[in-house]
Order: sequence, then structure tokens, then C-alpha cells
Amino acid sequence: MRIYLSSTFRDLQPYRRSAEVALRRLGCLVLQMEYYGAESRTPLARVREDIRNCDAF
Repeated sequence: MRIYLSSTFRDLQPYRRSAEVALRRLGCLVLQMEYYGAESRTPLARVREDIRNCDAF
């Protein structure tokens, strides 16, 4: 299952990490904005595409 993990970042960082670890242990493919590299499209365009291609957000 593909899951897009999103939230505010700085204030929820430890919770995001815990959620990511738990989801990966369940065998999910976890997508998160902080793992994006440099590319020609905008971050918003990338986020929207990733969310459309995920099973859960």
C-alpha cells in the first residue's frame, strides 16, 4: 500500500518519524515531502501527483 504522510513538519517531527516507522513495518511504501530531491517541477506539483498515486493520505 502506498501512503503519503503529511503534516506540519517542525512541531510534529517525532510523531511523523514514529508514523513512518510503523507504516514501513507494516510493509507500506511511505512517501513524504522531506525526501524529495531537486527537480524541474514545483514541490506542490510533485505533492499533488504523489497524493493522486497513493492509496491513502
